[in-house]
Amino acid sequence: ADGDPASEATRFRVASISKPISTMTVLGLSEKGQWDLDAPLADFWVDPDIQEDERARQITSRMALRHLTGLPNWRGGSQLSFLYDPGTIQSYSGEGFEYMRRALERSSGEDLETHATREVFGPASMQDTSYRWSDEEADVFAGEFFGTGTPVAHYRGNRINAAANLLSTPTDLARFALWVLEQRKVKPELFAAIERSNSADLIDPEKPEMARHGLGWIIHDTDGVRALEHSGGQRGIRTHLILLPERDEALVVLTNGSAGWSLIRAAFNATLNRDGSLNALEDALYGTIAH
Repeated sequence: ADGDPASEATRFRVASISKPISTMTVLGLSEKGQWDLDAPLADFWVDPDIQEDERARQITSRMALRHLTGLPNWRGGSQLSFLYDPGTIQSYSGEGFEYMRRALERSSGEDLETHATREVFGPASMQDTSYRWSDEEADVFAGEFFGTGTPVAHYRGNRINAAANLLSTPTDLARFALWVLEQRKVKPELFAAIERSNSADLIDPEKPEMARHGLGWIIHDTDGVRALEHSGGQRGIRTHLILLPERDEALVVLTNGSAGWSLIRAAFNATLNRDGSLNALEDALYGTIAH
């Protein structure tokens, strides 16, 4: 707000980049046999809004990670209800991630922050990342802006959200990206499952332009290059994380303004696409932001 430059210590709210962090946390637990991706989440928790709907018994973590729960992105001020039958249509859903979080916390007796610290933050050496707001963040928080100098007020508190509100730094997310790239080399079977995108028959015919999701990541096979990515967008926030595993390259850009997409696209073209070989991927990523 005062025009001060960001530093490596500056915290940004990363919006939906929270989802890949939550994904890698849950997959870490699954690998250890501490969480079953295909167990009904209703074994541990059922949202009161849909407790009378038999479809609530069908929702699993795998469906949540692949955006196949049939739930809306957010319920807003309305009662939660299904848009589609679970497993039938890819429909982007923050509610699905939150459903998974509540079931996991109820089952384990530990919150997502505790699990993420063990499974991701610690192993990836992420020192400045948290799902929780702390008053200590105020001095290093980037703020969020819509228009020139117009601050956006967002929730600041200790309520964890598996799909949004994570606070992090570009440095920490770069560490995360490098850690994921390394994990891919040593866990090929796991990453084969992550990178197996939803089949064409699961894409909403009314939204054929939607990118296909794997397990918690958006998957692109364009220009002969595979990309794992996720963007984040809320009023006053535009963020992007991209991995190119075959090239062993990654890019993270965090912006604290609603106009950030143009900056993110420019950063992509100045780095990963500096030779112009990824122009088709550029169009897929930024031609229409519909994640």
